[in-house]
Amino acid sequence: MTIIEIKDLNFSFKNKIIFEHLDLNFKDHTITTIMGANGSGKSTLAHLIYDNYAGISVNVDDIKLITTNPCEQVISKTVKEQLMFYLKQTNLDKEEIDKRVNKIIKDFELNDLISCDPYELDYATLQLIVVLSNIITYPELIIFDDAMTFISNYFKKKIFEILKKNKVSIINFTNDSEECLYGSHVVILNKKVVLNKPLKSALKEEKVFLDNQIALPFMAELSNKLKYYGLVDEIILDMDMMVKKIWS
Repeated sequence: MTIIEIKDLNFSFKNKIIFEHLDLNFKDHTITTIMGANGSGKSTLAHLIYDNYAGISVNVDDIKLITTNPCEQVISKTVKEQLMFYLKQTNLDKEEIDKRVNKIIKDFELNDLISCDPYELDYATLQLIVVLSNIITYPELIIFDDAMTFISNYFKKKIFEILKKNKVSIINFTNDSEECLYGSHVVILNKKVVLNKPLKSALKEEKVFLDNQIALPFMAELSNKLKYYGLVDEIILDMDMMVKKIWS
């Protein structure tokens, strides 16, 4: 099912054209990674979708937008209160709220931090806490706007696993091409859509990435180099599989 439909979107800001005739759709239960050079309109589009701007049809009710600045969403005085804040706004009972919070605390090794003031944390941990406080409600759609810049790959993987397991649709606007490996589709923006393909098909378009000032993820770039020397015949994104393929 299509949950977001963008049709012929035109948008300008301070006489600068941001989008011209932009068409883009998003399906439910998918993870779409949207990338583009600085100034390509990623953050603008994230907010336009969240605000249900004219020309954008939004077919879900429960949407979370998590921005690049975690300080904008720190609401509580302790880490545990922050993790519980959005859950308390749902219809969940106390038992379910406690269950989810305790599991997050265990899975993300936060037990020593639960009584801390979020503003006392380092920036990476603060960003993690804000992301977790939003995803723990399992909304229909989460929009990340460069929201995980400082979060470790170890915790990013856990975040996406939780969201996949709970069938949360994701639109991930990011400058980090490595994050596209967690998703199923890749979109590259430059006033309009210049690439919109499933992950592995998108990663074959190295020139499009480079033309838009985006580096390929390391494993995709390595695969392309090894293909040149005839050592592999496809893009391999798992290091163990890569080693096995080379040595087989």
